[in-house]
Amino acid sequence: MPQFTSARPQAQGPRKPRNPLVAAAQLRHAGAHRCSPGGMRQRAKQEVTQTLKQLYAPLHCP
Repeated sequence: MPQFTSARPQAQGPRKPRNPLVAAAQLRHAGAHRCSPGGMRQRAKQEVTQTLKQLYAPLHCP
């Protein structure tokens, strides 16, 4: 006899919420939001840094 047995099998599907109003909320997913100004600034800075690295990278001579 196995050492760890469960009295009843575990349900494999999603659990039923206790509050019926929660079920509709679980089906909704948030859409894509705009980046914050700080995130846009950080992305722009990363792009500039990457461009400068590509332009001024030393050439590899054989």
